[in-house]
Amino acid sequence: VFIDEMQYRANLRNPQASLYSIKAINMIRGWIILNALLINVLLLIYLEVKSEGSYYFVRYSQLDMENVIYMLGSLQIGLSILVFAIFLYFQSPILLQRKWKEFTSKNRLALEAQTEAEGTIADTGALEEIVPARYLLASEARQVLRLKGPDADEFTLFF
Repeated sequence: VFIDEMQYRANLRNPQASLYSIKAINMIRGWIILNALLINVLLLIYLEVKSEGSYYFVRYSQLDMENVIYMLGSLQIGLSILVFAIFLYFQSPILLQRKWKEFTSKNRLALEAQTEAEGTIADTGALEEIVPARYLLASEARQVLRLKGPDADEFTLFF
């Protein structure tokens, strides 16, 4: 898992972008915490609870504070979405690579179990030698994809 992330960061077009994204996420998280604290302080100061018999009424002591709190809440949502988008942008390739590794290992195990049960040798077809994908049949390309994943050498050769 850690090696996958290191390889991904090494292959980035702009390695500094990764460093800046971590700094940006940390800075935005700080702003999110400060914004949440500000919202809570304003609610504690400007909300009034009145009771009339068995009923309680909650209202703002100043009418314009309601708009300020709505604006701060909108800012909170926007900043949270921004942090999530930056996180997805930099982490989704790593998550996809991890899922492909799980998928290919499951397929390899299933193929081994099937051939063992049948008492035959696994039909690896295109897996015996590395051939550029452009020369593979569609069924062979699918088999390479299922058993080796999209990072297979067959898909990176251009000759």
